[in-house]
Amino acid sequence: MAISLLVRSDTEQEQRLIMPGTYDWQQFEALEILLAESVGVRITYLDGAIELMTVGEPHELIKSLIGMF
Repeated sequence: MAISLLVRSDTEQEQRLIMPGTYDWQQFEALEILLAESVGVRITYLDGAIELMTVGEPHELIKSLIGMF
């Protein structure tokens, strides 16, 4: 079974990939283990949806600024 991804690009340096379909927590954890050593990739899970996000420099700067408060 091939997995297709919905791609939403916010900037040239950041991409978000939302995997279509509904997944359970165990599937999310398995994918999280596979991606554990991938630098610059974040994975989130909410209500059966899995989102992969590449982390670019602008994202990290904003995150750091927000973290100061």
